[in-house]
Amino acid sequence: MYNVTSRIRNIKQPHLGYIPVSALNVVKYSDNNEIKEVNPYYKSIQGMAVDYLTRYMTGTFKHIVFQTCLMGAEMVNELEQAEDLLEWIQWLDENSIYTTCELVGYDVAYKRGPQYFTSIDNIQPNRKVIKNIEIMVKRSRQFLKKENKSLDLSVSSVVNLRKMGKASKKGYVISRIKKET
Repeated sequence: MYNVTSRIRNIKQPHLGYIPVSALNVVKYSDNNEIKEVNPYYKSIQGMAVDYLTRYMTGTFKHIVFQTCLMGAEMVNELEQAEDLLEWIQWLDENSIYTTCELVGYDVAYKRGPQYFTSIDNIQPNRKVIKNIEIMVKRSRQFLKKENKSLDLSVSSVVNLRKMGKASKKGYVISRIKKET
């Protein structure tokens, strides 16, 4: 399974692009916060944390949001540790963001394979990374609210969660997910 950056490198864009620039409108949003430059090691962790936390902060059940991480943790026999981390994620506080950075370390095990997994013990984001994540999640929520957008999940999320074996026995499959029609 490719991540977005890897996949896009393999696709050749048409000469004038997929969408003409004239069809787009520029809308500027400003919150007077600055995203600080971070160590390259943390850039992908930062991006994944923003994605996962934005979904969680917009009301999606956290076991659904973090299902990829939980499945990756199961693949490297660390599901119990991942579930413990998940319980510490409560809101957009410093501790929850730090814990999210650790939990997203399991993402690679599921998406690329267990052989690419490295211990999450090495993931120790500093205050700059944590603040960047907080700013970007707040921006994402503000954008989604202003544009009246939502992050809906489909029945496929439940199907994937049921494939997790141990995790599905703990009752993580809930009826809150919208059914596809």
